[in-house]
Amino acid sequence: PCFNSNTIIVIGLCDKNRIYIDSELALGSNLIIVEQNKENLYINEYMKSSNVSVLIANPKEQETLMKLNLDAKKYIVVSTGKDVDNIEIVSQILTINKNVNIYVQIENRSLRYFHKENGLLQGSNIKIYSYYEDASRELFKKYDIDGKNYEILSRNEEYSIVILGNTNLSYEVIFQACIMGQLPNENKLTIYCLDKNPKKFQQKVELNYTEIHNVPNVEIKYIKFDIDSKISYTKEFWNEKNLTNIFICYENEETNLEIAANLSNITYINEIEKEEFKTNIILAIFNEYNISNCIKTNQNSFKNFFTFGLTRDICTKEYLIDEIRDIRAKATNEIYNKNAEPKYQKSWEERSYFEKESNRASADHIKIKQKYLKIDNSDLTIEKLARCEHNRWSAFHYLNGWKYAKKRNPKIKLHHCLVPYDNLDESNKAKDRAMVKNIDMIINYKLKGR
Repeated sequence: PCFNSNTIIVIGLCDKNRIYIDSELALGSNLIIVEQNKENLYINEYMKSSNVSVLIANPKEQETLMKLNLDAKKYIVVSTGKDVDNIEIVSQILTINKNVNIYVQIENRSLRYFHKENGLLQGSNIKIYSYYEDASRELFKKYDIDGKNYEILSRNEEYSIVILGNTNLSYEVIFQACIMGQLPNENKLTIYCLDKNPKKFQQKVELNYTEIHNVPNVEIKYIKFDIDSKISYTKEFWNEKNLTNIFICYENEETNLEIAANLSNITYINEIEKEEFKTNIILAIFNEYNISNCIKTNQNSFKNFFTFGLTRDICTKEYLIDEIRDIRAKATNEIYNKNAEPKYQKSWEERSYFEKESNRASADHIKIKQKYLKIDNSDLTIEKLARCEHNRWSAFHYLNGWKYAKKRNPKIKLHHCLVPYDNLDESNKAKDRAMVKNIDMIINYKLKGR
């Protein structure tokens, strides 16, 4: 392979990082792809490109990594499809050069936080990303958790969603639902989690989110679901008045399509026929097949059916490397610094991985507040949205395993502000109000030098 100083190294060649590779090639970048499996289906395709060199070798071996002249590279993307292998490869890279820029894919949330806060991946030159996390963020960016209109948002009626499948994608959708489901009128959200083994689903969710039971305004119910049983499609909760979204999150696309078809033919056949069906049925489709195109282009037949999780929308340079989401997150950090005590003020670069994620979650939730401001922008709304922001903040901390204590101790995840909004002192309420009052500034924020 030819190695020059602008070459990008991509370790691993799979469906997801092919999208990233193609987005770099469209910009004229030079790449080296390191792939262990010489039978990989995509190798020949990239060997034909004049901008790509392919190295067939084991990336976990130092001998392979030494060939890559790591000190001269712009950055390395590590995405083999296995979290443990990715972490091992990064650890080997760091023994050669601890300053090289690395983007590493880790899907397991616990591994992400452990290795970024305490483990191998602490350095600011190492960025972690998760395809499933990005897919679930995009999902709630595109579809409102409270439904298409303003009925639920404007009142305090209870509402619900359904999540099907005990998968990594489902855990990320649950996380985002708990955040984005914090509405200004503090509506109770019920999340129905369906799988053939609901007990295992519950155990896995509670292992990922040990304090999820403390998340405000959210209740999770685990229900047995058999894809091949008619009874599973005729249970009462399918017809709840305010069931806004059904998210089908199995990792097998055929399974997702089959469930969507059964919901159409069994559960909602009458509502669809009468054009009275209001719930969104949103299924994970990772690759652009004809079926997903068919759903998009035949909106008369599939009026309430949508897809999410397309790799071509998520696994791009704009997402992985440019970090477009961070612009608003940096703005929220600036506002926090203006309203916090000096000892808590930090630049974006000084923030921990957890603190940056907290700022990102706050920026993502602006969508909910903006929607509410369209129907109510009275003086009382600032306080209502400040309370909403505090609930969002609390949900984020509980989902990450934090607990209440009289004295704050970040090292063991204890925080004195994990109390209802009314119990906060005025200085902490002021921080929440500031986030609401500066929504326009966050939305229009421009990074210095951009």
